[in-house]
Amino acid sequence: MYRGYIDKNHKIELVSSFDHINSDLIFLVAKDENDERLKAALNAAKEALAIKDSDLKNSKYQNDKSCSYTYMYFKDPSLPSLKSIFYVGKGKGTRWTQHVYDQLNKDVSLVTNKKELLINDWIKGQHNENEFSSKSIVNKSKNLLVRKIGQWCDQYSEASAFTMEHVLISGLIGVFDLANGNGGQSTYKSLNLLVKPAKLDTTIPANSKLWNKAIKKFETNNRSSLEPFLYLCSAKKIVDEITKKLFSLNLIPYPIPYGRKEIDHMPSHCAVVGAGDQSLYFRTKNEHPFCLQLKLSKKEAGFKINLKPLQRTLNGFKDFKFFLNEVSNQKNQNSNFKIKFQIKKEGGDAYFKPFAPDGKGRKDPVFPIDDTEVSVQPNWLPSHLKLNLTTALKHLNDNFN
Repeated sequence: MYRGYIDKNHKIELVSSFDHINSDLIFLVAKDENDERLKAALNAAKEALAIKDSDLKNSKYQNDKSCSYTYMYFKDPSLPSLKSIFYVGKGKGTRWTQHVYDQLNKDVSLVTNKKELLINDWIKGQHNENEFSSKSIVNKSKNLLVRKIGQWCDQYSEASAFTMEHVLISGLIGVFDLANGNGGQSTYKSLNLLVKPAKLDTTIPANSKLWNKAIKKFETNNRSSLEPFLYLCSAKKIVDEITKKLFSLNLIPYPIPYGRKEIDHMPSHCAVVGAGDQSLYFRTKNEHPFCLQLKLSKKEAGFKINLKPLQRTLNGFKDFKFFLNEVSNQKNQNSNFKIKFQIKKEGGDAYFKPFAPDGKGRKDPVFPIDDTEVSVQPNWLPSHLKLNLTTALKHLNDNFN
């Protein structure tokens, strides 16, 4: 296995082990069974770190179906900058404009994520100017709404595009600042990456210690199990803002005893649970037997909302199930359609997805952090209702009280 890292000055070093490196100086560590692919990945990471706003204005690359590339979408296409990126991806061929084509052929009333909303807004602007065909709108999006920022045509092109995407999403811009449907995977074939999350403040001793520990674990495993904890710590500003917002909605932080081993320095209602879900927990000011789990989505820059038993015990689950049945019965009496709330994982670790259709977990909406509205279809509210995080929680308070 070959190993290498990039330090905070963007210098590449190849090493035999990560055991003796100073983690405070490290931006990214990588390893691979193929030393040439590792070098290609490290060079792509260095390219990503060198990107400036001026580079985004002239990012034209020749079309070559054999090449792999990394691309970006911008909120303000006329003034592209690292601060206005809302989506980062990688691909070949026409992948970079496929998102525009998909939206031109999709029912806009069914849009449930921020990426689609922003692309739709741009498309509407083109229709207002002139009568454009779908082909002309897609063509106009090239090097305007969407721009390639890196392209490779050698045998390691996919690894290079993969690495640049991951570094941009996780290390330079931040997973919680984008509308990606994917948080930027950290493994490609035998190539493994661990990047210091954007906005992770390692001047805080506990964060620095966690980053150092994550590198040590990465040394012996294909990926670090501490990665979700690092991302949650990097979201401290978001945690504080959302906690303040929910308090104004009469929802108060609910301390969680589990999933906190590595983050005792974070607020007590923060935890990493399940398969690495970064979560915040709240409860109502009354005696209802449920708590609210807001799952920070590394995938779409926002929160998924679950209801969970207040107490993680069999009796706690029974009280939770009884409460939901009572709400369901009451809603049935006041509506023309039948409501059946489906609890997942019945028992102490049970949960209910209030904004997914029928509570089944499919099409579970992500509510953007910035309160952008998305379409929801729960069976206890009018279908295709548009809500943001604040209004969704207000509806939850009103209907589950």
